[in-house]
Amino acid sequence: MWATYLVVVETDALGRVARPIGVLTDRDLVLTLLARDVIPSAVSVGDVMTANPVTICDSDSIEDALQKMREHGVRRMPVVGERGDLMGVLSTDGILRVLAWDTEDLVTTNAVERMVEGTRGV
Repeated sequence: MWATYLVVVETDALGRVARPIGVLTDRDLVLTLLARDVIPSAVSVGDVMTANPVTICDSDSIEDALQKMREHGVRRMPVVGERGDLMGVLSTDGILRVLAWDTEDLVTTNAVERMVEGTRGV
């Protein structure tokens, strides 16, 4: 299942730095368009998006990100660099995937350690 999540950015005068100014989610579309029976061609993305999205810095920890997600009730956040430029999007699903890989690595390491210990007669 795919969810709609579009980061709307504003660029500097030279078009180099793209700062997040909003996000458009499937929830925004449902609440603004479908629930109100609005014709999509009658509105712009700016009319429908959630302005001033919650962001996380690329140097912040995963723990900080999870705390911010809990506080604001979001599952995705734009990740910004030190100048406020968009670097990517962090999602709870992405965090869970990384944790699952790390857990799998830990289990594999333990299994290999037991095999090595067994061959040494320990």
